[in-house]
Amino acid sequence: MRTTIKHLAFTTPFLFAIVISFSSFAPVKINSHANGGGTADGTQFSFNVRGLANDCATGFIQYGEDFYIVEHASWFGKSVIIYTADGHVFYICDNGKSSPETDWISDPILAQYGQSLSPADFYWLHCVANGNILVKE
Repeated sequence: MRTTIKHLAFTTPFLFAIVISFSSFAPVKINSHANGGGTADGTQFSFNVRGLANDCATGFIQYGEDFYIVEHASWFGKSVIIYTADGHVFYICDNGKSSPETDWISDPILAQYGQSLSPADFYWLHCVANGNILVKE
């Protein structure tokens, strides 16, 4: 019995170090970004958003004459739902085609971070007529 306890006492720290090493490589979405600018259905826009850990984000959106500070973002491949500090939410989509007319930006809607939103919640999507949108998760 003593041999088993001594053996466990010796191997436990080693196994614990292995578990800590492998869990330190867990993926964190800190390289997600969205940026772009141009005109969509006559509205000037520009934005630059960087994803941080836990759906937090930093950046800005200028849409028409309004300026918004970004606090959170939910990434879905080449599209993103962006939550601003003042309770507005945007949906931005990069369809990845060579023509900018395939990219979309929505009018802002009122919602708070934590509300379950999907692209179907955004009624007014505007095609980019001049400019470009890039979204990368």
